[in-house]
Amino acid sequence: MQKVEIIRAGPEDAAQLKTIAVAAKAYWGYPEDWMARWADAIRITPEYIRENEVYNAVKDTEIVGWYALVYQDELGILDHMWVRPDLIRKGIGRQLFNHAVQAAKTHGARQIEMETDPNAVGFYQQMGLKLAGKRKTDLGRRIPVMVMNLVKQK
Repeated sequence: MQKVEIIRAGPEDAAQLKTIAVAAKAYWGYPEDWMARWADAIRITPEYIRENEVYNAVKDTEIVGWYALVYQDELGILDHMWVRPDLIRKGIGRQLFNHAVQAAKTHGARQIEMETDPNAVGFYQQMGLKLAGKRKTDLGRRIPVMVMNLVKQK
């Protein structure tokens, strides 16, 4: 497992975070035209980073992955989670996810929800999320929605 340090992202990281997200999405072999539409639609701005909880996974001073949490009352939405393609399956996603769960609990969230790439469902199921349905995206795809309760049910 590749050990990383997880630190708060800064607005100056926006371009690099988008680059990692696009590269990680392309890892799954989507067609070029679809990737171009998706890359154009993703908005990772300095303002987004300032307004939300965004954390970087850093290895040897280099950002190798990141996640973003957005809150709606007691719901933590894992809005993004990406790992550089050459480091996928090296434990970085697991470290990021565990950090996100702790951050959401600290914030007072009772549940985490996320829309995920269909190729990542197995990973998130291993992490304890349950499939809750599908949602249509801005690009017209129906993608899995997954949830995890953060409080013990009685």
